[in-house]
Amino acid sequence: MPESRSSLDASSSIDAVQQQVIDSFIHADANVAVHKTGYFNHTYTPDLVLRWSNQKAERHVFLRASDNENYLREDIDLLQDADPIFVPLHGLGDQESVEGAPASSAGDELQATSLSAHALVTQPESIRALGQTSVQAQRINSLTARAVLQGGAGVITPDFAQSFNDVVAGGFRGALVGDEEATRSALRMTVEILDSQRTAQLTELLQAAWVGGGQIGTSFPGLGMPSSALEPDALLLLLDTVSVDDAEFWQRLAKNLEMKHFSGLTIAAQNEGFQQLMHAAAPRLKAKAARTVGVDATQNDSPAVWALNDGILSLGIGRARIDFAGRSVSDFVADGHEASPTVRSFVRQAKAADLRVLRVVLSNGDRSLEYVSEDRTSVVDDARIQDIAEDFDGSTVARAVVAAEGRDLGINLESSTGSGHTRSIFYVSTLAQSLLPLVLDLNLEEQRELRTVFSVDDESGTQAQGLDGHSGT
Repeated sequence: MPESRSSLDASSSIDAVQQQVIDSFIHADANVAVHKTGYFNHTYTPDLVLRWSNQKAERHVFLRASDNENYLREDIDLLQDADPIFVPLHGLGDQESVEGAPASSAGDELQATSLSAHALVTQPESIRALGQTSVQAQRINSLTARAVLQGGAGVITPDFAQSFNDVVAGGFRGALVGDEEATRSALRMTVEILDSQRTAQLTELLQAAWVGGGQIGTSFPGLGMPSSALEPDALLLLLDTVSVDDAEFWQRLAKNLEMKHFSGLTIAAQNEGFQQLMHAAAPRLKAKAARTVGVDATQNDSPAVWALNDGILSLGIGRARIDFAGRSVSDFVADGHEASPTVRSFVRQAKAADLRVLRVVLSNGDRSLEYVSEDRTSVVDDARIQDIAEDFDGSTVARAVVAAEGRDLGINLESSTGSGHTRSIFYVSTLAQSLLPLVLDLNLEEQRELRTVFSVDDESGTQAQGLDGHSGT
């Protein structure tokens, strides 16, 4: 009996230790998911795994009971894991090397070894320090903490973690007011400890803050450094911080923008910065699916306006609202508008929008009839479809397939949803310009607005692909 009790106490103690470390990670970054592996202080198997939503990358965490820096250095050399995180539970000690080397050299050697292997060595107090910040710097430091956990390397002490927070927050504030030294210090520090991806993301944020604050782009201290599209929280921070009416500024932000960069964000249609960003991004942006979720006859002359609802992109245009999903039709929360037009209406609207319809499915409630083009010419140009519809009493168009960007785009008229097969993604412009004209009999103003919202007016000449894979607006 005593042996069983001792085993239970040991297990409980390990769980408590692991939970304290887990709590420190979550305190630093509320968006991280921490998974236990069931191991503890194992040589080659991690104790914890860090993951982030919408990201393939993960980091393995190895807890270590020993605080001997030379043992840690040997572990890093032996492990050969991709970007590991080592957490000595009792901090870092100044003990003699197991090989008899002077203790004073151990810290420098550990730093060099960890940087070379892109391993992060950080104690629980350091992780918690990343999450300890002022109210004013909380939003920028949440990005800082995540960048360190995702792409940091080297030895991170509690003092260094706090210093990193302060310098990056100061660099962001400095960029907004044109403080070159503060901005340069932040850039220098990110290069020292972050991988290229996280360095590029923070560089883009600082450069955007620099230009958004009214400074000349060519005077940015990090000009020439690689940059990347902003992560969701960084994008939201920037939209809430800067106010600039500069097309070139928004074109830069939109250049590498993808639907995944909207993940989890909610931005109201009243956000002027988001409207300018989408004006630049809309012709290039791609998505998996589109759905018309509402038609309101009272909004007949409403101009196009963009919004985000928990990562779902919405376009209000004329009487309709269209939602776009980046990954899957299952991402949609709102039900689609039930259109189910008559064949006569469907043919008229498809011709007006110059859509090449390859397939239609007619339904009269308890029976369905499929009409398919074998030569890939448009079935709406065939008079026989109308004859069939008249013989198929009471029928409406339930589904259709249109040619779009050289592929087939399926349109479900019963739920006003358009999507491609398997992994196919389409330009947002293609989805909207294929779906909306079949769901709604657009008036001239709505037709003009639908063309305008996806028009291209930058100097690069980049254009969204037309419905059949040709360049167009």
